[in-house]
Amino acid sequence: MAEPEYDAFLSYSHTDHRIAPAVQRGLHQLARRWYRPRALRVFLDRESLAATPSLWMAINNALGRSRYFILMASPDAATSQWVGQEVDYWRENRGSDTFLIVLTKGTIAWRGDDFDWDRTDALPPGLAAWFTSEPMWVDLSWVHEDEELSLRHSRFRSALASVAAPLHGMAKDEVDSEDVRQHRGAARARRTAVSLLAVLTAVVLVLGGVAVWQRGEAAKQRDRALSRDLAGRSELVGDSDPVLAKLLSVAAWRVSPTPEAHAGMLLAAARPSIGVLDTPSDAVAFSPDGKTLATGGSLDSVRLWDVATHREVATLSGHTEAVQSLVFSPDGKTLASAADDATARLWDVATGRQIGSPVVTPRDSFLGKFGFDPSISFRPDGKVLATGGEDGVIRLWDVASRRQVGALAGHKAAPIGLLGPSVAFSPNGAVLASASIDGTLRYWDAAAQRQSTVLEGLPTQPIGFEGPAVVFSPDGTVVATAATDGTVRVWDAVDRRWSGSLVAGRTQPNDDQATPTAAFAPVGTVLATGAHDGTIRLWDVDRRQQIGGPLTGHTRAVVGVAFSPDKRTLASASLDGTVRLWDIGAYLETVAPLTGDTGPLRSVAFSPDGRTVATGGYGDWAADEPDGMGQCLGGGWNTCTSGNVNAANTKPTVSWWDAAKGMLVDGRQASRPGVISSVAFSPDGTMTAAGGHDTATDAQKNGRVSLFQGGRLVGDLVTNTASVAAVAFSPDGRTLAVAGSHVQLWDVDRRERIAELGSEGTFAVAFSPDGTKLAVGEDKETTVLWDVTSRKRLGELTERSGGVIGTVAFSPDGKILATAGEEGAIRLWDVDSREQTGQPLVGHTGPIYSLAFSPDGQIIATGSGDTSVRLWDVAARRQVSLPPMGHHLPVRAVAFSPDGRTVASAGLDDALRLWDVSYTLNVASTLCETAKRSLTPDEWRRYVPDVPYRRICPA
Repeated sequence: MAEPEYDAFLSYSHTDHRIAPAVQRGLHQLARRWYRPRALRVFLDRESLAATPSLWMAINNALGRSRYFILMASPDAATSQWVGQEVDYWRENRGSDTFLIVLTKGTIAWRGDDFDWDRTDALPPGLAAWFTSEPMWVDLSWVHEDEELSLRHSRFRSALASVAAPLHGMAKDEVDSEDVRQHRGAARARRTAVSLLAVLTAVVLVLGGVAVWQRGEAAKQRDRALSRDLAGRSELVGDSDPVLAKLLSVAAWRVSPTPEAHAGMLLAAARPSIGVLDTPSDAVAFSPDGKTLATGGSLDSVRLWDVATHREVATLSGHTEAVQSLVFSPDGKTLASAADDATARLWDVATGRQIGSPVVTPRDSFLGKFGFDPSISFRPDGKVLATGGEDGVIRLWDVASRRQVGALAGHKAAPIGLLGPSVAFSPNGAVLASASIDGTLRYWDAAAQRQSTVLEGLPTQPIGFEGPAVVFSPDGTVVATAATDGTVRVWDAVDRRWSGSLVAGRTQPNDDQATPTAAFAPVGTVLATGAHDGTIRLWDVDRRQQIGGPLTGHTRAVVGVAFSPDKRTLASASLDGTVRLWDIGAYLETVAPLTGDTGPLRSVAFSPDGRTVATGGYGDWAADEPDGMGQCLGGGWNTCTSGNVNAANTKPTVSWWDAAKGMLVDGRQASRPGVISSVAFSPDGTMTAAGGHDTATDAQKNGRVSLFQGGRLVGDLVTNTASVAAVAFSPDGRTLAVAGSHVQLWDVDRRERIAELGSEGTFAVAFSPDGTKLAVGEDKETTVLWDVTSRKRLGELTERSGGVIGTVAFSPDGKILATAGEEGAIRLWDVDSREQTGQPLVGHTGPIYSLAFSPDGQIIATGSGDTSVRLWDVAARRQVSLPPMGHHLPVRAVAFSPDGRTVASAGLDDALRLWDVSYTLNVASTLCETAKRSLTPDEWRRYVPDVPYRRICPA
């Protein structure tokens, strides 16, 4: 359990919204020492935030960090779902001796060995049979609505003293006496000051200076406490109100730049939700240039939004019923909309005016005007528009003349036909796909206007309130259908067959009648789907796997999703009356890494100018294991226990990549039989050292370091070791440290070994920034520090974890050494004292193979056998990244770019990924730019009380 941060957690129903804050204020003030902002820290959710998964996660975190639980008991609390969850958590994780009860309404009665539940109506049923003896409860049921609740009220003060006593570890009279003593002490100090003022002016000045200092210190303490509270509240808000969460984290930093505030900003910036547009909408669409977002819904109009500013720029009026479908023409000049009024309309995006008369589709429904969810799609050349009709017929319309030029009949209309087929043109325009409530997916030859393939397998809907959605992948090889049974079916568009299903989520808490929605990302095979439970899920269609966790924030069904051409932004429309914007760059990077025929990767390094990334790996690997890698995938530090390297490699073991273009550099790949475990650039960037071994077995001394210039092999260092696990250049570039069976130092210019240090079984090496020290990670849970000049041991850092120290790194200022390995924890050491500082950073569920400091030393990046890449705030000692930063197989290496804007990760899944972490450089500025506003004075008074208003973000 984490170290307690709160003395008590205050649980209440919202009918006690007036009493609960009064109790919190009283506990903060009672027996408070004059120099502290609070006597106790009491957690209280006063803001009635929306019930979302992120909210419960934050409340769960607060419960875990509290010493005591205070229940504001009442009949409403007894039936509150949230109070019940909080009580259940405490019962499952703590004892009844830390559970305090304050009765505000209703009755509590004890009988024998449990509460008399026939008479007790103020307690949740979860407390049954928990207490071994009758607990004492504090009675506040006498409080009236107009009662002034403060410590000046003697009866209220007495009740709070009863509650505060166990929290302070005192008797009730001692708490009251301590409060009186504190007040008397303060009064005595004031009288003393007045006396001294009358006696000696000089002493008064000194005391005045002390008082000023004390007030300043008290103000600083207050600000630090408030900063931590704001950071916690920002995390609590999370994606339910992303703009507020970001602004609260910045406010925490502005009030006091605590480590918790900095970590809070990083967490807020890492969250995918970046904005909320308050507009009822059933459909969303991005313009081809990504600058404009169109929304449409129950307002019977289409609204255009500036994506950069999140401001509405135009309203397109003309429909008489809800707009259900939107699509931009390929050139972005025209917007098509379809509505429940059985019309499709074309709009001039520049002027906002309707182009000509609407396209009218016939209705078969006996319900008359109550049509539902029409579907439209532009042919890629923009000349033809397809619409699905309630009669099951797909009609083709000439965009210029708005005349019908074709009709594709084949789908069956539902007995009560309210919904036509969903339609989508293939990227080349040759094929039209349609999915219908008749349970079929159909392919049509667009030119010949005839049906070519009929596939069954979709759920049928006798009453067509909801129907499937259909979308093509960007390359046209895959069709996805989102169906009413909560599954997404994937179809091979080339072979015209079903190829698997995804479970997209179907929880329906609000009984929403909502048509499923899906959209492909502009690159790769990433599919976004909306669910009835208000979540959006992202899928790797090739692997049939969900990417990370669901995007949360909507409170009702998601009925529309669309990707921006910028390849990072997703828009979602929900029946909760909002459209949300999400930054899903990390999700896409997970699925679409830098591509190259490299084989599994074990090492990565940036060139000093940041323009080039070097990787090393296994090259052309042949193994007996089905996965092709044997135990190399499972966590071996240096060698593999099965398989062998093909002597005639066809894949490079060392590769160089253009970091800006994300492409392999032509002519700069090197192949040789063996495995490359580590790559490093010389400080001047002219040379690359690649260490590894020639074969997959350690039975022979085949450890080797190859030196490259411009991708050309210029020499080998034969180490006479079984393998080379790591290499590192000294800051002056003259010396190369090589870790293997022993640690060797080589003169780079002469290609000569100049020393062999005493460390054995080594897996990691790192030079200090000034080049005077060398850190060596060994297989005996020990890191050894060496003096590079004298070649003498300076000391050992022993982790006592029982595992290999697989990675070490110095902070940029050389004061901290970070180590990690098989244990999966990161330890930070003071280099001068060689003592561990603070507790280890934990969170990985597998061994940590690599870690790297950011150039400013504030962040550590790690890569692990649990397939994840994680970021850690050094000062706050906590993880500040969110999934899905990771790979499909173990991550063997990570590296920061010299400018700190990118983290490169290399994995055994043959992938090099470049993660954009530029937001970490000036995170407050990034958050303000994303929020696009500052906290208002009203918000400031609500969340930052007792501190004068200040503008935390530029206008």
